[in-house]
Amino acid sequence: MSNYHLKKIILLCLLLPMVFQAASQQCHSVHYTLRDGLSSNRVRTFFKDSRDILWVGTDAGLSTYDGEKIRRFALPAALESQKVWAIAEDSMGNLWMGIFGGGLVKYDGREFTFLTSPRLSSNEVRVLKYSERFNGLLVGTQYGFNYISEGEIFSFVPDDIINNRFLVMSFIENHDGIIFHTFSNGAFHFNPLTKQVKPLPESSPLNVPSSSASFISSRGDTLIGLSKSGLRIINQEGVKDFHDMGQVFDIKEDKNGLLWIAVWSYHDMNEPGGLFTYNGKKINRVGPDWGIEASMVWGIFIDPVSDAILVGTDGSGFFKLFDNGIGRYPASAFDTNMLNIYDVAIFNGNIWATAEDRVIYGNATDGFRVLDENYFMQRKMYPGHRIDSLVIHPPGKFLSMYEDKEQNLWVGSVNGLFRSSGGSAEFSRFNLGKRFSENFIVFPDGRAFSGSWSFFRIADSVFASDRFNFYDYQIQYPTDVNRIIQRGNELWFSSFTYGLYRYNAGEFRWYGNEQPELPKNLSTLCTDRQNNLITGTHDGRVLILKGSDTLTIKYELNHNNGIVGNEVFWLLNDRENRLWIGTNMGLNIIDLDDLYRDGHARIHHVNESEGYLDYLVRSAVEDENGIIWLGGTDNLIRIDPKRLLTKPVPKAKVELAGIAINFKEVRWDTITQANNWRNVPVVKVTLGYKQNNLTFTYTTDNLLNPGKVVYSHYLQGLSLEPSVYSNLNEVSFTNLPPGRYILRVEAVNTLSQNDITPLSYPFRILPPWWRTWYFYTTIVVMVLLIIYYVARMRILRVKKLEQVKLEHEKRLNSIRIQAVQAQMNPHFVFNVLSSIQYYMLDNDMDSSLEYLNDFSMLIRQTMENISEETIFLSQEIDYLQRYVKLEDLRLGNSVHCKIIVGKGIDTSILRIPPMIVQPFVENALKHGLAPKKSDRKLCISFQQKGTELQIQVCDNGKGLENDSNARHSGHAHTSKGIKNTTERIRYFTQSYNGSDETKYGVSISNRQRNGSIKGVKVEIRLPVIDVSKEG
Repeated sequence: MSNYHLKKIILLCLLLPMVFQAASQQCHSVHYTLRDGLSSNRVRTFFKDSRDILWVGTDAGLSTYDGEKIRRFALPAALESQKVWAIAEDSMGNLWMGIFGGGLVKYDGREFTFLTSPRLSSNEVRVLKYSERFNGLLVGTQYGFNYISEGEIFSFVPDDIINNRFLVMSFIENHDGIIFHTFSNGAFHFNPLTKQVKPLPESSPLNVPSSSASFISSRGDTLIGLSKSGLRIINQEGVKDFHDMGQVFDIKEDKNGLLWIAVWSYHDMNEPGGLFTYNGKKINRVGPDWGIEASMVWGIFIDPVSDAILVGTDGSGFFKLFDNGIGRYPASAFDTNMLNIYDVAIFNGNIWATAEDRVIYGNATDGFRVLDENYFMQRKMYPGHRIDSLVIHPPGKFLSMYEDKEQNLWVGSVNGLFRSSGGSAEFSRFNLGKRFSENFIVFPDGRAFSGSWSFFRIADSVFASDRFNFYDYQIQYPTDVNRIIQRGNELWFSSFTYGLYRYNAGEFRWYGNEQPELPKNLSTLCTDRQNNLITGTHDGRVLILKGSDTLTIKYELNHNNGIVGNEVFWLLNDRENRLWIGTNMGLNIIDLDDLYRDGHARIHHVNESEGYLDYLVRSAVEDENGIIWLGGTDNLIRIDPKRLLTKPVPKAKVELAGIAINFKEVRWDTITQANNWRNVPVVKVTLGYKQNNLTFTYTTDNLLNPGKVVYSHYLQGLSLEPSVYSNLNEVSFTNLPPGRYILRVEAVNTLSQNDITPLSYPFRILPPWWRTWYFYTTIVVMVLLIIYYVARMRILRVKKLEQVKLEHEKRLNSIRIQAVQAQMNPHFVFNVLSSIQYYMLDNDMDSSLEYLNDFSMLIRQTMENISEETIFLSQEIDYLQRYVKLEDLRLGNSVHCKIIVGKGIDTSILRIPPMIVQPFVENALKHGLAPKKSDRKLCISFQQKGTELQIQVCDNGKGLENDSNARHSGHAHTSKGIKNTTERIRYFTQSYNGSDETKYGVSISNRQRNGSIKGVKVEIRLPVIDVSKEG
C-alpha cells in the first residue's frame, strides 16, 4: 500500500461523522439579588395585597416589587427580628407579617401593632393564611397553632410535646374547618366554630407524619409534602407518592392548571431540590430550563393579573419567569461556544440550520442532531463531479439553504452544494466550489441563481459542473445581493447597494435605475399574502410595494409610526399575515390585515425583557405548526406566536406613584387625604404659589414586562400637545403659573398593544395673595367705597346747596307772606276803625270803649303773629273768637257764631298760618250776614283727614251772586283780603309740602237746600303741621 493511500485512509478515519442529540430549550428568566436592592438573598414569601402592591419577605426585612424595581420597606426598629417569613391581609385591608423570631406585626397603612408571646404560641412565625370563609387569621409557629378572629386569639399547643417543637407548616380548608400539617407531628383538623383541634386519623391519606406544604388544585388534586423526600398526590385515581425531589415548601397553580412546586434540598441531602412542575400526569424538574440552578427553592408566587411567576430561593434571591412562548437553544446545547447561524429552513417537518462548520436539524419534541463537516465530507459526489476535491478541499463554512419544489433540500457551503432528497439526512455533493454557497435558488431542471457581495452567478444546470455563467460587477445584473425570493414566475433580488432587481422570462430589470424614489440600501426582502413586495433597509425602514413592472409604495414603516430600531436585519410574513421585522433593537410584529384595513400600524415590540436576547438574526422561517424559528449568533430561537401575542392580558390602568414638590419627597398624609401605602394624595390637591415645581411618577400594574409600557403625558392648562410616547414614567413641571391643571397620562404596552386606562389627576396652584380673587374683591370693594364716599359727599354737598337754596326760598316766601300780611293788616284796621267811628257817631260811648278795648287786644295779637310763619291752631281760634266778637258788636250782637274742632285734633300741637281764616270770616260777616236783619249764623269747623287740615266757614247769608265762579278766587264780591289769603296758602304749601300744590287751596260755593241758596261755604285745605313729629 502506497503512502498516498495510507494517508487517505487515516484522514477518512479522522473524519468520521460527528452526530449527537442536543439538549432541550431554555426559557427566559430574570434573576434578582442583593445587587438589585433585595434586603437579603434568602427570600421566604411573596404576597400581593388588595392595593396591587407586591410584598417580598426576606430574612433581612420587607421589600416591594413593581416588576422592575425593588424598594425596601422599613419595619419598626423595635422588632427583635427582621425575618419576614409570611404575609397575609385581612378583610379590613390590614397587612399581617409573620416574623420568625419577632411574632406578628399588623400594619394598617399608618402604624404598626405587635402581637407576641405569650399571647401567641411562639414568636417564631412560619406561615400565615387568612380564611375568608371563617373570617379569621391562621398562624403557624415553631411551637403551635393560633387562630385570630374578631380580636380573640385561640392557641393550640399539645401537652404531650410541650417541650418539643410543634412546627405548623401549612393550611388547607375544607367544608367544615381547617387542616394544618406539621413537621414531624402529623396533621390536625381545626373547627373555627367550636375551637376544637383533633388529630387526623392515622389511616387518612392526608395525615402525613411530616410535611412542609399542602395544596388543593383546581382539578381537585390534593398535594402534600412528604418530609424531605418528595410529594404525595391524592385524587380520584388514588394516592401516589413521588420521592427523590427534596422538601416541598410551596405549591402554586397558574391559569393553565400547571402546578409549580418549590423544593428545598440542603447540601447533605441526596435529593436535587429546585423548581418542579406537575401537569396532572407527570412531575418534571424544570429549574435548569429557566436558568435556575438553585437547589433550595422556598416560595412561589403567580400573579393573577400578568401570569408572571416569581420563584424565591433560600440564598440565591428570586427569579421572575417569562412563560411567553419564547424559547432558545443556546450554543452550549450544540457543543460549541458560538453558533453564528446563517440560515434556517423547514424540511420534512424538521428545522434545519446552518451554523459555521455544522448543520443542525430536529424539532422541539424529539430534540436536535448536529451534522458536522466530517459527516458531509463522507457524502458521495454527484455523478459527473470530481471526487478528489472532497479530500483536498473540505466543505468548511455552511451558509444558505433552499428547498425546491420537488422537496429537495439544498445546503450551500464555500466548497459546493449538498442536496438531500426524500426528507432524509443523506446528502449528495455538487462540486461547484463557493460559487453557489449563499443566497441561491435551484430549480428542478438544474438552473440556479446565486448572488453575494460583488458577484452574481447563473448556472444552466448544477448537474453539470462546467455549465454556469459568472457576472462580476456588471450592474445590469444583480450585484451585492443579500436576498433572493420567488414570486410566481418572477425572481426578486435585494441588493444592499443598488436596490431591487427582477428576473422574468429570461430578462433582468433594475428598479434602482428606473425608479430612483425606491431605496437602494436594501437589507432583506419578502412577500405578504397579497403578493406585495416588502423590503427592509439598512436605515430602519420597511416598505410595502405594490405592482410588478412599476412599483408603488403602499406603506412605509419607520420609527415615526412605531418601528423600534434603525437597521432591519430580516423579514418574515407568517400564515396569519403578520409581518415579523427583526432590527438591531429587537423584534417588531405588525398585523398586516389591520394595517391594510384601517391604515394604522399596531406594532408589537419584543426585546430582551421577553427573552428575545439575540438580535443578530440573519434568517427566519415558520414551520407547519405556526412556530417561528430564528437563527441568531448565540441561539436557535423558537417563538410560539399564540402564546406571545394572543395571550389574554387583563386591563391595566395608569396609577399615580408619587408627587415631589420642589424636587423633594413629602409626606402627603400631613397635607391632605392620602394613600399611606403608596404615599400619594387621593383627592385633588391645592398647593401654594411657591410649591410650583412638581415631579409626578406613575406606574401600571404589570409585573411581567413593565419595560414594555410607554407613556405619553399631557398637562391640561399648560401643554399644547401630548408628549411623544417613551419609557419614562416620570415628568417634571417647573415654575408652573397659578391655575387649575389636569395631568393626563396615557400608556400602551408595546408588546400586547392592550389599551391601558389613562391617568387623570387634577390639581391646583394657588396664586400669590396679591393675585387672588379676594384681594381683587377687596380692591374693588375699596374702590367702590371710595366712589361711594365721593359720590355721597357730592350728594350731601348738593343737598346742602339745595337746602340753602330752599332756606333762601323759604325766607323769600316768608318775606312775601309778611308783605301780604302787611297789605292785609291796613285793610283790617280800616274796617275796625270804621266800626268804632260808627259807634262814636251814634254817641254810644260804652260800646265804643268796649269795642276799642277788644280791638286793642286784637291789634296786639295781630302784631305778635305778624312776624310768625305759623301759629298754633289754638291761637288762631282765640284770634277768631275776638274778631267775631268785635264784628258782632258792630252788628248789634245778632250773630250766632259756632266754632267746631274735630275729634283727635290737638289745637296745642297743630300749626297753621296766622290769620288764614279771618279774611273769609270777615267776608261772611260783611257780605253774607250784614245785609240780614236777624238770624245771622256763622259756623267755623276744623277737621283733619290724614295729612290734610280742612277748615270750613259757613254762613246763612244771601249767597253768591254768580255761582259759576264760586270756585275761583276772583269772583265779583271777593275782597282783597281773600286774594291775599289765597296767595298766602300757595306760598305756604310750597314751603311745607314741596311741589304738590293742587291738593291744597280754597274753594267757595253756595249752600243750597231745596233749590234755594242758604248761604256760602268756604273750604280751606292746608297741610298738617305737627310740631310733635317735627321734633
